[in-house]
Amino acid sequence: MGLFGWGKRSAARKEAALPKPVMIQHRTYDDPVLDAAVAEVSEGSLQAGLTVLAECREDPETRTLRAAVLGKTAIGHSDELTTIAEQAEDPDLWLLVGEARIQEAWAIRGSGSGASVGADRAKLFHSTLRRAVEPLHRSAKLLPKDAAPWVSLMPVARGLNVDREQHDDLWRKIIDRAPMLYPAHWQRLQYLAAKWGGSEEEMLAFAHGCVDKSPPGNPLVAMLPLAHFETYLPRFRKLLEERSPLKIATLQVRHFAKVAEDLAEAADRWQTGPQPHVRDHEAHNLFAAAFCMAMDKDRAKIHLDGMGDRLHGIPWAYLGADVLDEYHQRSAKYR
Repeated sequence: MGLFGWGKRSAARKEAALPKPVMIQHRTYDDPVLDAAVAEVSEGSLQAGLTVLAECREDPETRTLRAAVLGKTAIGHSDELTTIAEQAEDPDLWLLVGEARIQEAWAIRGSGSGASVGADRAKLFHSTLRRAVEPLHRSAKLLPKDAAPWVSLMPVARGLNVDREQHDDLWRKIIDRAPMLYPAHWQRLQYLAAKWGGSEEEMLAFAHGCVDKSPPGNPLVAMLPLAHFETYLPRFRKLLEERSPLKIATLQVRHFAKVAEDLAEAADRWQTGPQPHVRDHEAHNLFAAAFCMAMDKDRAKIHLDGMGDRLHGIPWAYLGADVLDEYHQRSAKYR
């Protein structure tokens, strides 16, 4: 009966009858202290933001997450923050200045491909990124063991197209301070991706290396589904341009199915005694979407449940234009 569309309509009616879960976007973490600080910084009170950064100086995972979120909250205020930082010489304040400028720069660039960024916008993007360098170096000088300013410099280096030698040096500085740092590996993988001048082969090798070195219970293994989404996206975009629905359907069925065994091994490594981690929700998003695409119902459900109500733009935005719609469409059959 499904061959004539009846089964599909029935499934559609069933899906429509189920209430869709309310998902929270842009806050793929569980840190109520950070949420409170964001609210205060949004109202113009800086002290709460500096306090939550200072209290996690010995915890690079939490510190890098909080710095990025607070930097995004401070978009448009980096010059004001710089004036205050010049007087205070505080490593947390200089870190926040650098992050705010990075976020301002990437907001200028937008999330499209490099080809979609006009010359004037690219020039402004690069000049704004360069203004993040000095504050981050000042933060690093004041707190030499802190990995956070070096991690913040990674998207700066990528955006400014620094050469491999400089990026490798930056990578070593981070690994010496925090060898398993999740956002550093995320940024390194992006740098190695073909869209930034790298290659699929090296990026995938790096992702497999992350799985190999990750201790059981650590979400760093999520670099593997991330890498496979980075290989999926250019193929998907190319077929969209060619207006080839049959090839798109084939890609969607086969791309993740053929690597499902590797993904399962990585996910099982993480789920063997998982330890609480600030990036758990992000990693669950990556594995959930990958297993939905691979049509692995049992593992998809595990990671959809692990996401809770937190929705991350990557990878769901790689599957279509509307992040929330893609999540609901892909996950409905596995809930």
